[in-house]
Amino acid sequence: GSVVTWGDPANGGDSSRVREQLARVQQIQSAPRAFAAILEDGSVVTWGTSFAGGDSSKVREQLAR
Repeated sequence: GSVVTWGDPANGGDSSRVREQLARVQQIQSAPRAFAAILEDGSVVTWGTSFAGGDSSKVREQLAR
């Protein structure tokens, strides 16, 4: 599936940075101010406030299958 986000950007309401990656989504997990989408291939895409887990760029390799 796909993902549509809305609301306060400071709380994960803006996923435009990862919009192109949010396809073939199987599951969404949330934390305060951050979200993670688990894709069909097992990889993970995150967005939201960086200090809350919304920026996973430092562990991107570990989150890809």
